[in-house]
Amino acid sequence: MRFQELHDIEGEAKACHFLGYAHYCLGNYREAVRYYDQDLALAKDLQDKMNMGRAYCNLGLAHLALGNLDVALECQKYFLGKLFLQPSIKTRR
Repeated sequence: MRFQELHDIEGEAKACHFLGYAHYCLGNYREAVRYYDQDLALAKDLQDKMNMGRAYCNLGLAHLALGNLDVALECQKYFLGKLFLQPSIKTRR
């Protein structure tokens, strides 16, 4: 990706997120997982908890679509952990 050449990690993470989403919408779940995995790795490198949570959620949904129920559940658990560790996120009751 061009973002790698520019050393724009945030841009690369966004690109991975949107490419994952596009593949998910097209039903290409394995490709979606590949891009969401990259998105997650970059979010971890940036120590960006919000985007880590988003990546875990998306990974969970893609794994669910593939029938990988155990992996999907683990991803959603990580997502919920990130969600509730974010003090700026307000939840509805």
